[in-house]
Amino acid sequence: AIQIRAEAARRAAKGQPAMGQPAKVDVEAPVPELKSPTLRTRDTVGLRDALLARKAKKLQATRLGFLFLYMTLLFGVWILALRHNRISLYELEFNPHKPLGVVLKGCDLVVKRGPDARVRLKTHLSSAASASIQMRSGKLERITATNSLPGGCDASPGLRCAPICKLTVEVPHAKEIVRLDINQDAADEADHVKVVLKDVKIKDCRVNGPRVELVVKDTIHESILKAQLESGTIRASHVRGGALFLKSARGNIYVDDESTDSWDLNWRAGSNQACFETFGSGARDALSIDYSGRTVDGVWTPKQVFSNSTTGSWWTDCNPQSLWWKTQVFATYDGDADGRITKDEFREGYEKLGRCCGGGCPQWSWCGVLEDEVFPSVDNTGTLLMGSNVVTSGSFLDKLEGMGDTTLIPGCHRVATVEDSTTRRSVTLWSDAGEVRFTKGVDRTTDDHGVFRDTGQPDGLRLAKYDSDALISEIRDVYGANDAEGDVLVVIDVVSSPGVPEQRWIYATRKIFFEIDPPTLHLLSLGLLVPDMKRYRVHFTNGVCGDHNATDVKTATLEIYSQLYQALVPRFQQSGLRGMLVRLERQKKKNAACLREDVGLPQSRGHTNGSQHTDGPLRDALQRGAAGDAAHGLSF
Repeated sequence: AIQIRAEAARRAAKGQPAMGQPAKVDVEAPVPELKSPTLRTRDTVGLRDALLARKAKKLQATRLGFLFLYMTLLFGVWILALRHNRISLYELEFNPHKPLGVVLKGCDLVVKRGPDARVRLKTHLSSAASASIQMRSGKLERITATNSLPGGCDASPGLRCAPICKLTVEVPHAKEIVRLDINQDAADEADHVKVVLKDVKIKDCRVNGPRVELVVKDTIHESILKAQLESGTIRASHVRGGALFLKSARGNIYVDDESTDSWDLNWRAGSNQACFETFGSGARDALSIDYSGRTVDGVWTPKQVFSNSTTGSWWTDCNPQSLWWKTQVFATYDGDADGRITKDEFREGYEKLGRCCGGGCPQWSWCGVLEDEVFPSVDNTGTLLMGSNVVTSGSFLDKLEGMGDTTLIPGCHRVATVEDSTTRRSVTLWSDAGEVRFTKGVDRTTDDHGVFRDTGQPDGLRLAKYDSDALISEIRDVYGANDAEGDVLVVIDVVSSPGVPEQRWIYATRKIFFEIDPPTLHLLSLGLLVPDMKRYRVHFTNGVCGDHNATDVKTATLEIYSQLYQALVPRFQQSGLRGMLVRLERQKKKNAACLREDVGLPQSRGHTNGSQHTDGPLRDALQRGAAGDAAHGLSF
């Protein structure tokens, strides 16, 4: 208490309020100025880092947005370029009054009307296509277009070369190319190259190559259009002007003519696959074909004979006694040049010419009737040097004369005339293993209709022999047997032609290849289930003649399936097809089981030789397909 009182006296002496009492405020005293607290250095650095991080995130988002926009624009430009244009590698002028040479290796060619005489080479892959050029006086004289990809165009959809390498020749409408030489490189690995000539004038045009698909439409050739191909289809429609010489040794030839010109026709169809149709006034009498016949069992039967023959004699044009024809005959049938022809040599000769006999063509050929006519069944010579399977060269020529079969003489043609007017054209159509067809006349709706169908021609659709041989040797013999090792997925594209629809078929040795695509299956199975991938383009011939080249899709589908089935199944395999064979449609049908209603499947369908009967695995497979068994039958 004494201390408290002393502290109070001391405060009072100094003028300070006593403890516990409020202090007096001097209103005139200055108010101290408030100052913001000073941040420490560590807090300043943290805030700056936060601001910089936020700014970096915004900048990164902006960059990603612009990158995405740039990639989108680039992708859009690339898509437009693929759809509407290609990378142009060359664009050169040429002189239409001078010859122009074109060599193709894995490249397609289009010759069409244009504003100027120019040659353009375009591609989607600049590294795959190239060209070597030869110039004269500043103008193009020769160009070689090359596709350097391994396998040619195998990686392109439909085995088409145009997306990889396309050469375009433009010709002004008022001008004419004096000469155009088109050649496919002999070493070309492409399945085929396509050459299109459309609405142009070419005085002299020549096309050569091992595998060329030739399309000629609305063209004028003052001199000649000459095509000599080893294989591939030739289609010529509304071709006017001079002579036509169209040859495809293993392919098909189709000509459609609406002019009124008269034709001097020479043709050769090695397997009797010939069909000619004429329309218009007097069409039935307009077509005159040299042929003779013989009486068989009291019935006169027409037989094909050799060229320029009205009496059945073939010495006029294909006389084997002349040096040329004798050389051709014995070079084909007398391989060892010993003056004698054995049955084996004769068989090798007609097979070399593409001759196929019997209802099983082209998968199985049996020409025993021909061999029986040439070789005696009994040995009448009494010597060891001349038996029943050997004939002398002179006897062989006599036998050929008696048979009167042009298909057994290499290079020999038959002749016909088509009389429409005084203007005449020379037309040669030559196919050793394919079919030859022409349709002539303006009005296709008239009832005045003339038809010629070659004798011995098989009925229905038939797979081309060289395509059948490829499927048999590369697919059936390797993967077709039930105990075969390895799997395969085969895409088979059917090339359209008169009476044959364009279709795509897929064959797989395992059903799972249809349910899961191969890349996904490869990933899921860790590479254990990886089928070999193969692609084929196949051609068919049509034994139906006189139907204006109409196409019955349902009937044709069944016959196409029958031919592919026979080519894929080993001959004596009773269990049928290993795997599945299906047809791919553009629009998928929901009800795949109603096969009989959809395609008109008959109760039994067999070899297309005019008969509706079959036995064995083919019949069972078709009937199982009608019942909805996709493992063997048709699938849609």
